[in-house]
Amino acid sequence: MPMFDCRCSVCAHVFEAFEWPHGQTMCPICGNATEHIWLPGSAPTVIGDEIDQVIENLSPQPKRYRSRSELKRDMDAAGVELKVRHVGVQGSDKSPHTTRWI
Repeated sequence: MPMFDCRCSVCAHVFEAFEWPHGQTMCPICGNATEHIWLPGSAPTVIGDEIDQVIENLSPQPKRYRSRSELKRDMDAAGVELKVRHVGVQGSDKSPHTTRWI
């Protein structure tokens, strides 16, 4: 679900809210309809399609991928999916590359 900055059209209360697509967010103070706004210093975050990755085991020769969509297309054609595996430090299930998940 996307997160939006919202302002109540009646009481002017400003807050952040998760919202379902095409849904209407209601003010938690007075219950009236809200509008989406851009707060100063906040900007929309977009994850681009660009990557620079070499995959060695998807074809006979290593292939460099410059976009996620290109990699996904080749993986779909090969009938495989990306798998990420957690590898802990020897003798433990902890890893210095992970943090506490809440």
